[in-house]
Amino acid sequence: MLSTLIPALLFWFVLPIHTLTVTDLSTGDVIIRCPIAPGDTFKSVYIHSLELTPVWEYFQIDARYDIILTDTLYESTGAGLPIPIDGQDTFRKEGRQFHIFNIQRRLPAIVLRVNSAYDNCIMLNDTLSFNLSDTLGNAVVRIETNAEPLGVFTFRTLYRDLVHHFGDHRLKRWLPG
Repeated sequence: MLSTLIPALLFWFVLPIHTLTVTDLSTGDVIIRCPIAPGDTFKSVYIHSLELTPVWEYFQIDARYDIILTDTLYESTGAGLPIPIDGQDTFRKEGRQFHIFNIQRRLPAIVLRVNSAYDNCIMLNDTLSFNLSDTLGNAVVRIETNAEPLGVFTFRTLYRDLVHHFGDHRLKRWLPG
């Protein structure tokens, strides 16, 4: 029994899990850490600061766990809004909206300025939604993919859930150090 349990535990501790991570750059705090797989999608939605119209940026996780910008959708062509720049980008006006698709731009990370007035949200696979403006107010965040051992991810998630349930001050008295 022990001879099979030890390799299983070792495997669990070293098996990598990939996550989409959002970090507050001013504090270093991780705001979001969600497991991801190739083919997963997420979008960044916000109100443009000058045009005051919504902007949707669509991303996909590729087989190498890189972030790929695939589409941008917006309602105004004012200052600071994207235009097609690559030969493969396709631009189309759809009613009141402008759509750039087929972008396929690989991004090592996304640095995003969050502002409480512009309703910055991240939506993962159209199922999980995080309102960064409500959570952080005004901040600069970095969105990237990371790999870590499944065991570390599991313990970190368990710790976060325990802190959320019991509070940091109560939990610390039960932890070593």
